[in-house]
Amino acid sequence: MSGPRSTSDPGSTSESRSSCTIAAAGDAIVTRRLTPAADADRQIGDLRGVIDDADAAVANLEVVLPERDAAATPLPPVPSQYQYLSPLAGILMRAEPFVLDELDAFGFDLFATASNHSFDYGRHGMRSTMDALRERELPFAGMGESLADARRPAYVDTHGGRVGLVAANASIAPGSEAGPASADHPGRTGINPLHLRWIHGASADGLARLRELRTDLGLDDLHETWLVREDPDWKDRPYERFLHAFFEEVDDEALPSVRFEPLADERQAYLDSVAVAAERADYAIASLHGHQAPGGVRNTDETPDYVRSFARDCIDAGADLFVGTGPHVLRGMELYRGRPVFYSLGNFAYQTETIERLPAESYDYYGVDDATDPAALFRSRYRDANGDPKGSLARDGYWETIVPVCEFEDGELASLRLYPCSLGQERALPRRGTPALASGDRAEEILARFAALSEPFGTEVSVEDGVGIVSR
Repeated sequence: MSGPRSTSDPGSTSESRSSCTIAAAGDAIVTRRLTPAADADRQIGDLRGVIDDADAAVANLEVVLPERDAAATPLPPVPSQYQYLSPLAGILMRAEPFVLDELDAFGFDLFATASNHSFDYGRHGMRSTMDALRERELPFAGMGESLADARRPAYVDTHGGRVGLVAANASIAPGSEAGPASADHPGRTGINPLHLRWIHGASADGLARLRELRTDLGLDDLHETWLVREDPDWKDRPYERFLHAFFEEVDDEALPSVRFEPLADERQAYLDSVAVAAERADYAIASLHGHQAPGGVRNTDETPDYVRSFARDCIDAGADLFVGTGPHVLRGMELYRGRPVFYSLGNFAYQTETIERLPAESYDYYGVDDATDPAALFRSRYRDANGDPKGSLARDGYWETIVPVCEFEDGELASLRLYPCSLGQERALPRRGTPALASGDRAEEILARFAALSEPFGTEVSVEDGVGIVSR
């Protein structure tokens, strides 16, 4: 089901679909309390008002809430072909359950929970996170005790109608995937995965050399032995296989090239869930977490083709709103068939520096000898030898975002307002990473950047009183 729905459609009534406002946010990396700051700072309080005034508000919960004695997930001995990340631990997104109360008080009532950090503390960490959400009756999607649970939409009933959410993750920590149940065996706790096949471009000559090298190394025989279960039809694929890498011929001018291809069964299962949400709710939101960028790099403001195609498929399946998260920076947006598509909303909150407990591997990764001093670890991560910002602290895009508020009337998008926010890159550590409504020149700068990112998608953004307005 896609496009405008009549009031005779299942799950729709003229009364429930008369008017609904939906706010959306990017990655909520929250480790401190938000409400005291909102009470003390007018711009933070104003942002809380924007979100709380919406009938429904969705965010990507990119922290896990493990029990105090939970151990971190061990490092995988071999990198996964589907994961862009190093197998090293880096920063684990640990928080305390009170952050849910803070987000609830800010007005959020729907949470996407599938990300590359969902497995930071293994299945125990996932279960304790889900327990904390359920104790507070906060609906969430993208994680569950089985694959069916992780794929199932979550719903919230509001004054503006029922809103559904489907969520998945395309930057997958190895082993974090939920598994299906059988008649005599329980499912496996995990996230709703959207695995991507990375297909590298090569010239005709390059492919010929690759085939020759594959033969010289005896890899065809290895493929026959080891791909019987994983990919028995590997010879019939429209691309060449070299161990766990895939190659296809492209024109020389297109090199270098990397194309991402979602696994067909997982893509279809996601779209089926979107169709269910569209039938059982007045409005359906599709959320996808992923860090991949064009060319095989990560965390840039460019949108890879697979995300755009996937987002449009979601709208065609019945979604009223698509929300991308993951790269920690804003990407552009477009209106597709009258429905908003946000390719990345960046960071809503970025409070990594006040994570209190980290495993020994994190300290090793950053070269910190004292594995009881998180402050030293974050100084190593974010400051150079002269004390100047480095890494994500030096990337302006990590510290600005927008919160879109979509107003629907009778099932159609009536207005779309974009509220620019600053996360306080320049603030002192105790206040850095908390979102506040931007104003003046700062608001104009954020909206101008977002307009420039959206212009290639045919989207026009005007500014009125420091708020972006998207022309329909």
